[in-house]
Amino acid sequence: MAAPSLESGQVVMFQDLKAKKMNGKFAYVVDGELNAKGRVCTSLDGVLKNIRPENLSIVERDVLVGDLIETENGEFGHVNGVNSSTGEWLISTTFQNHTLTDNVTKVLDRSETFAEGDTICLDRLSKASLNGKDGKVVGFQPNKKRYCVLVDAKVLSIKPENINLVSKNWNEPYELQNVQELKSLISNLHVCFIQFWSPTCGPCLQLKPWVKELNNTKYPQLPVIFVNVGEMKFSHFFQELQFNAIPYITSYVDGRRIAEKDIRGADFNGVQHLMKFLTQQ
Repeated sequence: MAAPSLESGQVVMFQDLKAKKMNGKFAYVVDGELNAKGRVCTSLDGVLKNIRPENLSIVERDVLVGDLIETENGEFGHVNGVNSSTGEWLISTTFQNHTLTDNVTKVLDRSETFAEGDTICLDRLSKASLNGKDGKVVGFQPNKKRYCVLVDAKVLSIKPENINLVSKNWNEPYELQNVQELKSLISNLHVCFIQFWSPTCGPCLQLKPWVKELNNTKYPQLPVIFVNVGEMKFSHFFQELQFNAIPYITSYVDGRRIAEKDIRGADFNGVQHLMKFLTQQ
């Protein structure tokens, strides 16, 4: 059987895999180009899986993951993924509250929209001092059809036509500059993974590059934030969290700290479990 021609954002179903429990699961294509091993990068419940094209069956849809859509209730949002069990769309109207629906109409193609974590550059704004500044997309205002963009520690409401894409997704963990930026990310992002570290801490220097690699290769849509505890401007926030050793990892879902899943020390297995948990929220 000839391998299917695949497009990024397209929904597929796994078939004839040796891992039988994955057969019949729905995913979407992250990159339609074959890698060096002749496999296609797909996303299954937020986890990247490299699959041979012949093990993928295309699910015909008028909408792709990443498109800006309108639901049957008149809400605007983005297609963030697909339910692996049912194949229904995973829709986000704010980048925070996810709902499942099949009845959607495409408003803008994924090539004209932005996703949480995209690095962008502002352009053609009436406030000239903002033009040329880079920022991160951290949300979407469906009532205004504007994006929430983190620029210089402030979250701004920006029209799509005033945004130029620099790079897709988070790409790499975010190095914070100040506590205002940290609080803005926590309050605006649906989920976030935060690692506190220091350049003089041996276990931190072991864990940090491993976290970056895992973020880049397996969980690229998960916001990973690094905070250097040596920066005095973060000291008050450290006191609020009440921890006294590093490396220390905490996480937030819809602005609520998931303290019971905090990680102390270089716990590599714990990091993998936490990242998987956060991608499923």
